[in-house]
This record gives sequence, structure tokens and C-alpha cells, in this order.
Amino acid sequence: KSVDEIIPPALLAAYRSAEMVRSSRPDQGYRIMADKLKITMVRSTIGQKPKARATMRSLGLRKIRQSVERPDDSQTRGMVHRVRHLVDVEEI
Repeated sequence: KSVDEIIPPALLAAYRSAEMVRSSRPDQGYRIMADKLKITMVRSTIGQKPKARATMRSLGLRKIRQSVERPDDSQTRGMVHRVRHLVDVEEI
């Protein structure tokens, strides 16, 4: 199938400008990404694996209840996925 057959014409412009991503779940289809993510640390990194600790530092999180805003892109979402048990995420 071509892109024109899969995506309705109203959403085709957003798809072509890379503002849409394919969901990992087949039943959800495509969705438009937010501009930024607000990431809040809710659990400590004490006792976590070194990679999880390093990821939290890369996100700029050091203290519980500290929040940062990061661009909503695949790199940020990958880091959030790595520490999803330690953070809360809001799309803004």
C-alpha cells in the first residue's frame, strides 16, 4: 500500500513533515507527536542499574520531583522508555 492509501488526506501533510509517528501498537495507527515532553523524576536512582542512572543524568534529572522539558523526538522517547519506572511524562 502507498502512503496515500493508508493515511487520510487531511493528515498527509503532517505525515510528510515528520510530525507523525507510527505507534508501536497496530490498533493505534498513526499519531501526531507533541512539541515537548515534561519529564518529572518520581523515584530515586538509588539501587538502579548504572545505565538507568546515566540516562537520568542525561535527561538532566537529579532530584525527586524535579522536572525538565525536552523535545519530543525518538531519542528522548528512547531515554524515557529506559527509565519509565522512575519518571512521569506529560506531553506539552
